[in-house]
Amino acid sequence: MPYLPARGGQHNVGMTVIRLAQPADLTGVLAVGRATWPPTYTPLVGEEYVQQVLASWWTESGTMSAIADGRVWVAEDGGEITGMAMYGVEDRVVDLWKLYVRPERQAEGTGRALLRSVIDATRDCADLITVAYMDGNAVAQAFYERAGFVETRREVDTMGGPDDVWMELRPRAEGEE
Repeated sequence: MPYLPARGGQHNVGMTVIRLAQPADLTGVLAVGRATWPPTYTPLVGEEYVQQVLASWWTESGTMSAIADGRVWVAEDGGEITGMAMYGVEDRVVDLWKLYVRPERQAEGTGRALLRSVIDATRDCADLITVAYMDGNAVAQAFYERAGFVETRREVDTMGGPDDVWMELRPRAEGEE
């Protein structure tokens, strides 16, 4: 991840702007979920499971609350939201709840830039970043491993899907190599 944006600031990856989400971005953020979940997870868990998750985890109220709290970063290109990252912080631990990039825009550096924005935005309030991905999601596994995350545990999925694979990253302080 070569790019380190100014703390809390907007930056670009090519023509894509990475910035904090605004209330007007709600529809675009939710559209990222609808665009990414079916092709990513239907092969692993089936259509019914995917629709249940979209209905329960990709809600207007929950997403707007996170946007209002400044916990959602978006990637925007030409007025379209092409990726998003949402997180929470508790006891100096960042829980990276969502990091998704539209399928047709993956492998362009957008996911890395979104992750880097979360790391930079939380550098002063957290020492650890955790994330979980669904076992069998090889793309997520490879992405997080390349970013320096290490697997710490597996948990049974409460909705009946594959195990949740938990990973952690201890970000370096600014200026550390």
